[in-house]
Amino acid sequence: MTPNLHSNYTMKTERELNEDILELTTHIMKTYPELSKYVADMSVKASGGGNKENAVKSLTNHYEYLEKVMKNYMPQHQNSNLAHSLN
Repeated sequence: MTPNLHSNYTMKTERELNEDILELTTHIMKTYPELSKYVADMSVKASGGGNKENAVKSLTNHYEYLEKVMKNYMPQHQNSNLAHSLN
């Protein structure tokens, strides 16, 4: 199951963002394990000195980065699978 890719997180809570990040990270690790080195390098903690707005912004940026890595990789992965099936 592909996670629901969101384009606008302005209304998400910190908890919802953490859940979405976990879901997307799990999907990437299962579907594209070769990207695990990028996912491991992208671990993030909500920072902002207790400021919820900064924490949400940080988590939103993290989710969007994960989403971008996956979306950019998907066409390459599909082309690679096609090439292997033609051989």
